Amino acid sequence: MNKDKIVSIIVVLVVLGAVAYGLFGMDNSIFKSASANVATVNGVAITKAVFDTQLNTATESFKQQGVDVASADNAKLIKDQVLNDLISNELVMQEIAKLKITATEEEVAAQFQTVETQAGGKEALVAELAKASITEVQFRTNIARQIAIQKYLSQNIDTTGITVSDAEIQAFYNENGGTAEGAPALTEVKAQITQQVTVNKQQALIATFVATLREKATVVVTLE
Repeated sequence: MNKDKIVSIIVVLVVLGAVAYGLFGMDNSIFKSASANVATVNGVAITKAVFDTQLNTATESFKQQGVDVASADNAKLIKDQVLNDLISNELVMQEIAKLKITATEEEVAAQFQTVETQAGGKEALVAELAKASITEVQFRTNIARQIAIQKYLSQNIDTTGITVSDAEIQAFYNENGGTAEGAPALTEVKAQITQQVTVNKQQALIATFVATLREKATVVVTLE
């Protein structure tokens, strides 16, 4: 599996609309006492414990998708991406703190209800939270942070002009097994492909913007 494929599949922390990874994995408060760090961002430490937790989550996600996570090349790509995502997340959170961007109680409640519905109801969500060792209070805090991230990125990145051409849809279809025997017809998956290509373009804009933040920041990576 090549690098572009890894980066396009991985669930990043700072994607507009991202829910699962960001909400279930963002509460780092219980790890603040950890002594080992993998990086510092403007003097703020990213601990090894936080990194390991996010890496385990990402690795398991890839494994469920059929990715050979035992491959040294794939493991390194995932490891590097998780570290970069944590650094990007910290950069964005620092900017949000400076600008005092917050989520309202109504926004948090609405998002919580949406996630609960997507999870299949209250009991199903409670079970997911339990598996992630996260309380409802922590989860709501994570929702508030995610909403703040979305607000900040929306203020700084214009995604309204994103369009997806038929040629791009065809190329994505061809590159992802559309021509293989037994694959669904393009007409059957066109809507999903359009959505995925749109998300990929959003991610590219976000990555470019976060790169400008990183250029102005002091980032020291200590992970070996």
